[in-house]
Amino acid sequence: MKKNLIVSIAVLFMLLLIYSTASTETIKAGHYEYIVLDDNTIKITSCDAVSDQIILPEKINGYTVSALGEYSIKDMFANVIEIPNSIISIEGNPFAYCSHLKNLSVKADHPCLAVINGVLFDKNNKALLCYPTGKTESAYTVPEGIKRIDDYAFCECYKLLSITLPQSLEYIGDGAFRKCSGLTTITIPEKVTTIGSNPFCECKALKEILFPENSNIFSIKDNSLFYTPESRLILHFYQSGSKEFVIPEETKIIDAYAFDNDKYLQKVIIPNNVEYIGKAAFARSGLTEITIPESVVDIGISVFNECKYLKDVNILGKIKTIERYTFYNCRNLVRVSLPDTITTIDSEAFSRCTDLETISLPQSLTVIGDSAFYFCLRLNNIILPEGLQTIGSAAFSECSKLEKIHIPSSVSKIGSKAFYHCDSLIISVENNSYGQQYLRHNPGKRIATNPFAPHYPGRWQYRSHHVYVSGHIVQFPHHH
Repeated sequence: MKKNLIVSIAVLFMLLLIYSTASTETIKAGHYEYIVLDDNTIKITSCDAVSDQIILPEKINGYTVSALGEYSIKDMFANVIEIPNSIISIEGNPFAYCSHLKNLSVKADHPCLAVINGVLFDKNNKALLCYPTGKTESAYTVPEGIKRIDDYAFCECYKLLSITLPQSLEYIGDGAFRKCSGLTTITIPEKVTTIGSNPFCECKALKEILFPENSNIFSIKDNSLFYTPESRLILHFYQSGSKEFVIPEETKIIDAYAFDNDKYLQKVIIPNNVEYIGKAAFARSGLTEITIPESVVDIGISVFNECKYLKDVNILGKIKTIERYTFYNCRNLVRVSLPDTITTIDSEAFSRCTDLETISLPQSLTVIGDSAFYFCLRLNNIILPEGLQTIGSAAFSECSKLEKIHIPSSVSKIGSKAFYHCDSLIISVENNSYGQQYLRHNPGKRIATNPFAPHYPGRWQYRSHHVYVSGHIVQFPHHH
């Protein structure tokens, strides 16, 4: 009996594996890309159709289409998009980048969606999902009874100069009014108690946000909007023109895009209570220096992206990852101090930091991502720590001043073109290491010079030219 039970469980497990169709693999079918969901329906993740009118399909390859992913429909020419009754799940705003879109359309008997004057609503959750970006009206009043403005619902509606929110409203989602660049003022109704990550990011003309007096939800302090329940700084009004800003001591979260594009701002003092700094929080600002305090445990992507005047960075926080594009195109960056908690420098984190000459990598580092130091033209000195495991594709590509680098024996993966166009570079590796195998298996792209150099006893040494020698593949000698 016990044996039969074990066999039955094993068979059941195998059947579950066989018949489970859910997958994160993206499948291409005509103009659409999709993934299969747990219920054997599919979610469209991308659509590259080009037409002034798009009728979204109910089925693709025999699967029922039940969902649209965030930013999934990117047709720049569509004026009208029809949504079938099968689609019952809308993530974020799939139509945010349909710049000519004026009307969304659904059937009257759709189980959960409705359209009023071209604007898409979830009638079950009383939520506004998408205001089409191509509509030409300069003012819009959200219907009374709507309780939610969902994520990115008004994204890139730059023609809107005025948006009136209903008294019934309770929730405003992430980036709800993102890039509404004509919006100068907005009033938040009394019933709003929950607000997502910076609904007003990149609203360059916004000068005034009004809310009820004595609100325990929102506050304005030092030209900044705060969400009190989370001690979260949502937005700093950079029209104030202040060059230095001291973030209030009680702040725990700096929201996404909070100081984005503030060209006046040169210095920010972050208190030792801040735990998280959101995506692109200081991107494209005028910062010249910054210290991230010990209290910070995480940062989003692109936090200092294109801060072209930033020279000095001191990170004291216990963060583990320098996220993607954190210092991308910070042309004047010359000094960076990293904590010993960093394990990953992600893709393009320091890409195009053209003035960066040297950087000390912590011993905790295990991953250098793709193009992490791409086009750091003045980078001439870097020591890879023992314990490093991965060097991504093009990680040091175009670092033309880089003179020497030693690949530790701990490295087990090096991506393609990791040292592409590093014309002055001498690479040393340990005998019988992955680094040695990597160089041997990339013939025609490196010239062996003095492989038993006394400067690196017991190591191989190569000069990286990325050219063929006299039209022949270079063969590396075997070390005996």
